[in-house]
Amino acid sequence: MNKNKLFDSHNKTQDYEDIQALWSAFKTNLNKKYADPDFEHYRLQVFTENLKIVESNCDNYGITQFMDLTQEEFKEIYLTLEIKDDLEVSSISEFDDADNGNHGCHGGVMDYAFDFINQNGIPTEASSPYKAVKGACKMTSGPYKISSHTDIKSCNDLLDNLQKQPIAQAVDATNFQFYTQGIFSDCGTNLDHGVLLVGYSSSEQYWKIKNSWGTSWSENGYIKFAAGNNCGLCNMASFPTV
Repeated sequence: MNKNKLFDSHNKTQDYEDIQALWSAFKTNLNKKYADPDFEHYRLQVFTENLKIVESNCDNYGITQFMDLTQEEFKEIYLTLEIKDDLEVSSISEFDDADNGNHGCHGGVMDYAFDFINQNGIPTEASSPYKAVKGACKMTSGPYKISSHTDIKSCNDLLDNLQKQPIAQAVDATNFQFYTQGIFSDCGTNLDHGVLLVGYSSSEQYWKIKNSWGTSWSENGYIKFAAGNNCGLCNMASFPTV
């Protein structure tokens, strides 16, 4: 079961019994546990407030695994310019742990990661697996290097270069908390999250983007942005040259 699409209906759910049923299903399907009844009651209040946001955009929003977090908590935990490498051979743990100008699990800028690979190389994922914890580097170099990287500053350049390779992006992901489906444009240009641009549909007019939160989020881990500079997509983009 796709956990971010737990329920088919979420319209006008503010009736007490409806909320309790949704809350119970949310906890069961996501195996949510809370320390004590008071803390669970607080999380239920947060869940209830978030349902109002979900109902404001039923084309894109649904009940996700983040429904018991306030928007402030969601931003603090998930919305930093994180370095994520989509290449299977590469190890993203080097970016989190190494002194490369970024901030480990608290985010960074893609260009710094490219600079680090250019200077030091990167090991394979097998030799330095990602553990999602802060710690000392086990390896600070590797056999795989890039020669340089290129920054993109316009949507036209973005589309041209996308024909050749995926592109690292910074976007405004403020409302990713509730996204489940559809072509999305409910965002600003406050760049706070790193993603990977992988495609463009000229017939349906959307960008296809891979996120780093696993396949249970949204449409198997992907989100569609409406064409144009939605969510600041064209404002900070770059790609490496091998």
